[in-house]
Amino acid sequence: MDTRNATPSLPAAAPPLHTPLVWAWGGALLTASLWLTGIIALVRSFGSLFD
Repeated sequence: MDTRNATPSLPAAAPPLHTPLVWAWGGALLTASLWLTGIIALVRSFGSLFD
């Protein structure tokens, strides 16, 4: 009676890395990191005017 659990269940496979949702999240992350880098550069350059 224990034969129904005889085959091991495999974990669910991860979604492929070329789905539109992954591209959207990657683009949003890239945009946010570039924006933050630009803001930091602007603040640092503005702050260096008063040194």
